Amino acid sequence: MRRNIENLEKNSVTSLRTLVNLGSEVYLQEEVPDTQRKFVDVGYGFHVEFTLSEALNYIEKGKKR
Repeated sequence: MRRNIENLEKNSVTSLRTLVNLGSEVYLQEEVPDTQRKFVDVGYGFHVEFTLSEALNYIEKGKKR
């Protein structure tokens, strides 16, 4: 995830098109209009919305645990 976030920032990507796996190898093409915020799985089925820099900070803190 860290590498993906760094690539978004480095290349100034503000929107993108991606494939989302719905399960059983069924995919849906999706448009992401704003890449400046990211939902991160923080455990126990909870997701938190972070800015890209907040997500990077969370990832780095998680590595130290």
